[in-house]
Amino acid sequence: MLRQIAAHLDGWSGLRTRVATDPTGWPGVHVAGPATGSQSWQCVHDRWTARLFDGGAGEPVATIDTSIGEDASASEVADGIKAIYRMLRTDQETG
Repeated sequence: MLRQIAAHLDGWSGLRTRVATDPTGWPGVHVAGPATGSQSWQCVHDRWTARLFDGGAGEPVATIDTSIGEDASASEVADGIKAIYRMLRTDQETG
């Protein structure tokens, strides 16, 4: 499913994606965009969560807990991530 999510997102609005495992061994989808830095998306417990990074590696600068459930399809997860990405991008452009 992670590969399907990455495939839905890769190239959309300039995003680059890859399936990755974080340092704790938890798999997820790494997303990098031209306007928002990078994000690591994972399904933790029963909801999708993003950790936002400003620039390179290191500690996340923010965490987004979503209402996207673990039972969502790959396209539903990708659509939710796109909506959040649009919000983040708009926030940075106006803020």
